[in-house]
Amino acid sequence: MTLIITALSETAIVQVSDRRLTNSRDGSILDDLAVKSLVVSCADAGFTMAYTGIAELGRKRTDIALADFLAAENAGSLDHIEIIELIRSYLSSETAKLRRFSFWHALTVTVAGFNINGPFVAMISNFEDAAGKQLSVIDDDFRVTLFRRSAQPLPKLALIVNGTEQAIRLVESAIEPVRKRYIDRNPKELSDALVQLIRKSTEHREFGQRIGKNCLSTVVMSNGSSECWDYRTPESPEQHIPHFISRGVVYRDIKIWTGPGVPSWWSEK
Repeated sequence: MTLIITALSETAIVQVSDRRLTNSRDGSILDDLAVKSLVVSCADAGFTMAYTGIAELGRKRTDIALADFLAAENAGSLDHIEIIELIRSYLSSETAKLRRFSFWHALTVTVAGFNINGPFVAMISNFEDAAGKQLSVIDDDFRVTLFRRSAQPLPKLALIVNGTEQAIRLVESAIEPVRKRYIDRNPKELSDALVQLIRKSTEHREFGQRIGKNCLSTVVMSNGSSECWDYRTPESPEQHIPHFISRGVVYRDIKIWTGPGVPSWWSEK
């Protein structure tokens, strides 16, 4: 299960998640370099989203299933509220198929970005409440919790933690200083700090093994631009970036090679 930390300020959203996929039945590692993030540019907003929970929906990796679904719905032409409701309905339908076979089907998708009124964050979940705390029983239907900032500017970073929250207790004392000190820092510095919180959480004796040290950070700016960083241990010239969806455009499983040489997957055909 992934650990996601989402930070909101007046000018930037920074969302960091680890990249480990685990088997819900036996806890074995399926993939330590999974891309669990999407960036969406739609009719009235730009946002990033990441998931924590079940690794697959309909025999596809969960992020691929979400990207394919949003592409089929032409999400780039819709507003963000319509997209959030579509995701809620889609996840309720897909996990119902797992529920019939008594499969574990907990899932949270955290959406964060900007519209004309400023930053917002939405949690679409069947196992976490509005505070991000895990429910005692997985809900039959997904619920949406939507937060918008008040009329007053944010005095410090808003931080939302989803997923393997038990492990974040190792770094609880560092969260409040990060909220205060990084409100005016550039997104890369904030991203670096959030990655360190996640990596420290991997040391938790009971829950740390569910979290990977490889992380992906996505930034959405209030002006509509976006950036991302691939944090790997050890570092690699092959960099992954989130799936991207906008009006009439869909990119999945994007790789960037920073050299030297030519990657094994490169072809001029």
